[in-house]
Amino acid sequence: MVIRFPITKFVLPYNGGIGVILASIGKLNYITPHRSLNNVFKFKKISGLGNWVKRFLGIGALVEVFCFISSLLQYQFLTQGAHTQAGANSNDLRVIVVSVVDLFVFLITMILFCVWVFRSNVNIRALGAKGFKVSPSWAVGFFFIPIFNLWKPYEAMNEVWWASHDISSWQRRKNLESNIVSRWWFVWVLSLFTENASTQLWEKAEEFSVMTNLTLLDMFVSALSIVSCYTAFVLVDQITSIQTQLEARSDSL
Repeated sequence: MVIRFPITKFVLPYNGGIGVILASIGKLNYITPHRSLNNVFKFKKISGLGNWVKRFLGIGALVEVFCFISSLLQYQFLTQGAHTQAGANSNDLRVIVVSVVDLFVFLITMILFCVWVFRSNVNIRALGAKGFKVSPSWAVGFFFIPIFNLWKPYEAMNEVWWASHDISSWQRRKNLESNIVSRWWFVWVLSLFTENASTQLWEKAEEFSVMTNLTLLDMFVSALSIVSCYTAFVLVDQITSIQTQLEARSDSL
């Protein structure tokens, strides 16, 4: 999801990132240890939460389609021969609306995804898996710590992936890369870099030629974000399904 700037330099008030927002609504407990009083992790059904995450990932992908179309319309406006004030105002209004909706959906999706990451980490421990390097709390917390957020969330998710597939002996494969986790993380990091680059370049854009090129970059970012939503959808779907099956088996024993 990219914060798009209207061509009249309207700047959306987006500072601090989702970490600040999570803190403001009382989510700071996600970076503290989460264990029950008897020091045992408790399993909670994850299927409902997983479905909500997948729904919003689907909504996010749909919103990115509209973002792509909006950028395409802006590109057509910037490359046409004559530019009118009415046309510029109409373009800017559309960009503002699309950007606000995109931001809102992104924040909701990110919050739900973080809750799912924490819960999937707790659940696999509750089912008996041991030997993790990253705690459930830090599996979420590392998303918001610079430098560490380039690989630690991936490491945590890779552990959950292998442990979900083989609770008793997953550590023999913990150093291997899962294709699904790797694809998700590669696209996620790539989208973050391109989005940040686009945002910073738009802040300095003054000429129509520069804005035209940045609009093309925004179209690429939207396409990349759609792929990111898809890879995250597959990841959530797979781990949720496996952990739901593991719970059913443990209940039947």
